[in-house]
Amino acid sequence: MIQLRHAIEINACDKIEMIRLIASLSGLIEVGRFFYPNVPSKHGEEKTKAYRGVRRAQLDLLVAFYDIARSDNADKYAYKLRKLEEHFTSLLFDDLKPIEHNEEAGEFVKMPESGKSFREMYEKEHPEMEKIFTLSHTCRKNPKTLQWCNRERP
Repeated sequence: MIQLRHAIEINACDKIEMIRLIASLSGLIEVGRFFYPNVPSKHGEEKTKAYRGVRRAQLDLLVAFYDIARSDNADKYAYKLRKLEEHFTSLLFDDLKPIEHNEEAGEFVKMPESGKSFREMYEKEHPEMEKIFTLSHTCRKNPKTLQWCNRERP
């Protein structure tokens, strides 16, 4: 999506490269059907199995992006393409829960040499580290925290 959107925004691809990017997105849509199958319904009963029912939002956003990208005036819809991309990424973010995954992985992945999780090992050696992880949200609001953020490392 990103390569295709940028190619459309700056009109930097020849026709063959644009076809390649669009075909690649089409292939990803087909692969996506295995992860986000259509919701069963009366809609499309005459279609083959993978295409029956109502398309899920994740794929619907990709198909809308694909349809715009294939149009002759796709460059006029660059803002819409960006918004479709953002919504798609947000839906996958909700489904995959990367923040929760990373927190769990940090707790359960044990370092071979110590038998401790990375978080346990690192916090023991660097007790101030927890502050660094939580600073990103507080630096803008608290000038004292901002000073701590900007200080040089020892």
